[in-house]
Amino acid sequence: MNRVYREGMANSWKISSTILITKVNKPSYTMAKSWRPIQLQSILAKIMERIITNKLTNLNLLPHNMYGGRKNYNTTDAIQALDTFVESNKNRNVCIRALDVEGGFDNLDLDRTCNMIGEKNKHLGHWIKFCEHHRQTVYRFNGRTSKPYKTDQGTPQGSPLSPIPFLISVKHMVSIKTNKDTIILAYVDDILTATAYATKTNGQM
Repeated sequence: MNRVYREGMANSWKISSTILITKVNKPSYTMAKSWRPIQLQSILAKIMERIITNKLTNLNLLPHNMYGGRKNYNTTDAIQALDTFVESNKNRNVCIRALDVEGGFDNLDLDRTCNMIGEKNKHLGHWIKFCEHHRQTVYRFNGRTSKPYKTDQGTPQGSPLSPIPFLISVKHMVSIKTNKDTIILAYVDDILTATAYATKTNGQM
């Protein structure tokens, strides 16, 4: 693993299988957007990406209101942060707004994100850029397997590493200065704002 960290991930480790999972409550499953692609990687690649994720987390590039992909920032922690805010404002009208960054993983600007990482650790920035390039995947659906396809764009869903570069790429969206009446939380590609108003009529849509 030390050699892989020094020299980069072998191309043979970058070959994955992609399965398609249905998204819930979609009006039609004849449209591509009704399915979520998940890339299944080799065990060795996932172990190495977990090691890189830990190194990346230690760079402290993410604010405390961003969750997902790292220890002590899981779904339960995000829910607890929201619950604490709502409970502390139980006598006020709390308005919650949710935003989903559609196609975020597929459209990640990897070069820009790796440059941001490289400002803290140049080798780590280069390693991640090399790791994400030259990927290939085969699609498995209804018992059939496709030919290999290049997947150089963005970063794959299902990878242990992918959530952190994505969070780094969108951290400017949740780094807005707020007052005690508002919180902003992000869980990977889902962003939530909650604002406490003095009266029941304020904040209603």
